[in-house]
Amino acid sequence: GSKFNRHGGSILNRRQHPEGSTAPNAAELKPLIAGKVFSVKTSTSTWRLQINDNGYFFINIGSFSDTGTWTVEDGKWCSKPKKSNASCNEMRLSGGSLFMKRDSGEIVLFSPQ
Repeated sequence: GSKFNRHGGSILNRRQHPEGSTAPNAAELKPLIAGKVFSVKTSTSTWRLQINDNGYFFINIGSFSDTGTWTVEDGKWCSKPKKSNASCNEMRLSGGSLFMKRDSGEIVLFSPQ
C-alpha cells in the first residue's frame, strides 16, 4: 500500500495533528488506552505498546523492550520508562482514532490490536 494520502503528504511524517481533532481530557483519555495493546508505526520502526490498567506499560521495538509507569493528564499521556526519559506527550482524537505527538514532533497513530 502507498504511504501517501491523496493530498500528497506522507502519513508517516505528519507534524500536525489531524484537522478537527480534539484533545480528550484525562477522564476521557484513560479508558481509551488503559488495558489495551497498540501497534504504533513511526517513520523508523513499529512499536508494540501494552498499557495496563494497573498503571504500568510495556513497549517492544524490535529487540528493544522497556517498561515503566504511566498516567494521564488533560490531552496528554505521561510515561516514565526505566531506560529512557520521562515525558508527557500530546494525545488527540480524530474520527475515533487516537494520535500521539512524539518528543521528536512526529504524529503517530495508536492502532488497537
